[in-house]
Amino acid sequence: MKKVLLACLIICLSTPLFALGPLKIGLYGGFWGPSDSLYKGSAAFGGSLSFDFIKYLAVEIVGFSNNFNVTGSETGLSKGRIKRFPVLFGLRGQYPFLDGKLTPFVSIGVGIGKPKFKIDSSVTAPWENVGIVIEENVEDKTLIQIGGGVEYRIIKLLAIALDARYLPSKNACKWSQKDAKSGNMLSGDLGELNFGGILLGLIIKIVI
Repeated sequence: MKKVLLACLIICLSTPLFALGPLKIGLYGGFWGPSDSLYKGSAAFGGSLSFDFIKYLAVEIVGFSNNFNVTGSETGLSKGRIKRFPVLFGLRGQYPFLDGKLTPFVSIGVGIGKPKFKIDSSVTAPWENVGIVIEENVEDKTLIQIGGGVEYRIIKLLAIALDARYLPSKNACKWSQKDAKSGNMLSGDLGELNFGGILLGLIIKIVI
């Protein structure tokens, strides 16, 4: 998977040297809907950069803030909040018509973005009162994205796109408890938890 990610990154960064189509710089806004009911949906904001490599193929980079609350469970993470900023590298198959004004597309790619979990103070406070420091961590894992949508060129220098992306992701999670006085520590695994979900977005693009 790391080799695939590296290959996509090289393609995305080298494309400006060979791009036949315009450069598109966009502002991204949308909604993140997690697959697991233990996590709460939230707004997502970020930016995008894309090139039409050929008429029917484009490459793109999308980065966005993806933070969401965890309701907490006895078998998974405690109550808290996940913070991550995924950067997605993708290839987009597209079919422009109406003189290039309307372009349906499908996309596939990979991404990076280490999740950081912070336990809610209502969970940690009782443990801290008896001298125990507790932590729960989410391991990093390469993201996969599959999606599609439609782009409409409003005027020559401005376009708007609607898209949906499915990001499957299962991350290993661990917990630890440390006695502040003795330094003794207990730790264990929470298993692989599902952090996948669907991202619905709108991108306003400036076409250069």
